[in-house]
Amino acid sequence: MVNAVVTHENRDSNGGFRVNASSICTTCGANLYRQFSYVQAPPLLAFDIAGCGSGHTIEDELSIGVDNQIWTYALRGVIYHGHEHFTARIITADGTVWYHDGMETGSHVRWEGDSTATVADMNICRSQCAIVAIYALRVPRRI
Repeated sequence: MVNAVVTHENRDSNGGFRVNASSICTTCGANLYRQFSYVQAPPLLAFDIAGCGSGHTIEDELSIGVDNQIWTYALRGVIYHGHEHFTARIITADGTVWYHDGMETGSHVRWEGDSTATVADMNICRSQCAIVAIYALRVPRRI
C-alpha cells in the first residue's frame, strides 16, 4: 500500500507519480520523494492516507501512464477509523455510495446516495478519519 493519495500535484510527466518519503537528504536537507512507475497497470490501487488534518484530499478519479496509455482509476472504497473502530464506504460504478459498519449494520450496507451529491468530503465519515482509499481500474485510452 502506498502512503499517500495521488493528486494532480504529484503526478509526473511520464504518467507515474511521486510521494513524500517522510525523509530528508542528509547531504542537502531537501525532502526526499519516492517515485512510482509501472510496467503494467494493476487492477487495484490502495493508498494509506495520513488521516484527518493531513491536507490530503481524496479524489474521485486518478490517472497513471503505462506503456503509452493513460490508465484511469475510479474511487471505489474508503476505509475509516476512529474511536477504536473501522467503517467503510463503497462506491459502485454508477456512483452510488454505500456505508458499512459491522457493529451498526451487521452484514448489510446502508445506502447513502450519489457520490457527487451526497458525499462531498470523503475524508471524514461520521467523525471518523479516512485511512485508506481504494481505486479500481477503468478502461484505458491511447496517449
